[in-house]
Amino acid sequence: GINAEYGSGSLPCIVAGCDGKGESLKSFLVQFLKQKGYQVEDLPTSSYYEVAADVAKRVGSDASNKRGLLVCGAGMGFSIIANKHPNISAALCETVESARNSRSINNSNVLALGGMVTDNAKAEEILTAWLSTDFKSPTAASEEKPWPEAIGQFLDKSQKEIPSVVSSLSLEPNHYQSACPVCCLASGKDWEIVAGVQGAQWKLFRSSPTRGLVRFTAGSVEPAHHHSRGHDVFVVKGKKKVENLTTGQTYELSDNDYLYTAAGEVHRVTYYEDTTFYFTVDGVFDVVWDEPPSQHTP
Repeated sequence: GINAEYGSGSLPCIVAGCDGKGESLKSFLVQFLKQKGYQVEDLPTSSYYEVAADVAKRVGSDASNKRGLLVCGAGMGFSIIANKHPNISAALCETVESARNSRSINNSNVLALGGMVTDNAKAEEILTAWLSTDFKSPTAASEEKPWPEAIGQFLDKSQKEIPSVVSSLSLEPNHYQSACPVCCLASGKDWEIVAGVQGAQWKLFRSSPTRGLVRFTAGSVEPAHHHSRGHDVFVVKGKKKVENLTTGQTYELSDNDYLYTAAGEVHRVTYYEDTTFYFTVDGVFDVVWDEPPSQHTP
């Protein structure tokens, strides 16, 4: 039968996917879901590009019956990739309230979690809140009361208008670029030199945990280095190569590509073009050079 703890209507099928950084947490949550009576499509562990796209396609093609669960290191990369697919509203949630709001306000159908930042107990609470909250249901944002009629009508309308707005912007590259939320956030800030990183500039949005927009000029090289905290990189524009000397893997990144590098992993970065990227750190930014920092340019 239906477990009333999880909202109204029949239980949706949950499509779950992860990369290596999220494998442990995803396995825990899959077992939790099965114990609660959910049907789960448990996809094998894969690289975040493929599995995030796979989950998004499966949910998007049957959005009335399926929801998605994605777990990577920080959750951000998966949410970015999933949201590039039609009929997907993916939400990265680190608190119960953000999970409830993402369902009540945004009608999210994919939940993204960070296996390296959210423990099992907290993830279970977040997942439970996400599953038990219906679209337009009361949350703290509505003072735990039903949304006023005007706001409810706006939320209903948004479900039709958002896809049409995204579709129209995709046909206008210059307009779409100017509407990029990261670019808009950075537009009112000045570029500043990044202390200890020769040739780099950033617009820092937050110091702890560190969030910001970074740029390097073509031909720049970051010699081998590592950070005490893991970090995400999302390339806004440009082309760069990241050589992870710890894992032996090399990544060629260009516009809209994403990469997570774990704490302590030594890597070298080469910039083929003027490159701008958004980055987040699992704490406060620092850098330890494993090669002389004077080697920043060829």
